[in-house]
Amino acid sequence: MQLSVERPPLALIACSDDWMSRALENVFQQRGYVVAHTRSGAQALELAKLANHDLLVIDESLSDINALDVCRAIRESTRFDHSIPLVVTSPTPADPRSRMSAYASGAWEYCSHPVDLEPV
Repeated sequence: MQLSVERPPLALIACSDDWMSRALENVFQQRGYVVAHTRSGAQALELAKLANHDLLVIDESLSDINALDVCRAIRESTRFDHSIPLVVTSPTPADPRSRMSAYASGAWEYCSHPVDLEPV
């Protein structure tokens, strides 16, 4: 008989804005998530393919790779579970064109800072 051990949910935050990254990390940790974070789009791609995350948050502040390109690359990877929510955040107000571009790249949601993480 094999015992099943539940692990806490795992979130990956890719954001080069230290304040926003820490704020998101704090909120997710308070809700029981283990959080991995990176400031690099390239590293986010590698981490997303290697670990079994339950949520990915990719911010448009990444300086090495555009957040939407990161989303596309993750969604196109055969090593990525496509049922995992991928959220794009932006330091600028969301406009319809940006939101639609994020959805087309594979994002489940597109949010502007400050991200409202209060429970519904």
